Amino acid sequence: MAGPLGASGPNSITNHTFANLKSLADQIADAETLVGVNPLGLDPAFPGLQNVYREGDTSADSLRQPADFYSPDTFNYVTFEISADGQTLSVKTYGINSYPADTFAEPDLTNNPVRQILGFTLRAR
Repeated sequence: MAGPLGASGPNSITNHTFANLKSLADQIADAETLVGVNPLGLDPAFPGLQNVYREGDTSADSLRQPADFYSPDTFNYVTFEISADGQTLSVKTYGINSYPADTFAEPDLTNNPVRQILGFTLRAR
């Protein structure tokens, strides 16, 4: 779901706009579909899927597209929360924009704060 903090890879993507990330996600999903692989992300009709959130995508919960489950340009971590009744799983990805390797960037809470990047809830039926 998320690579280790500080791992290499995301720093090759420096355009952090949703439009760019959507284009990358669509390319991957199209290639996967062509070879018969389930595409990136959860199926929009996945049973119990609710509250889909993607930074920069105001229609994430209604449209549910591959980009809503994709964050290739961030250093991130994922939290999982199970409701007390065991019926709901909430998944949230938090992170910061990546930065070039070997720059030893200092934390910047003003220009690059830790924030929720994506998330969703699965409700048992």
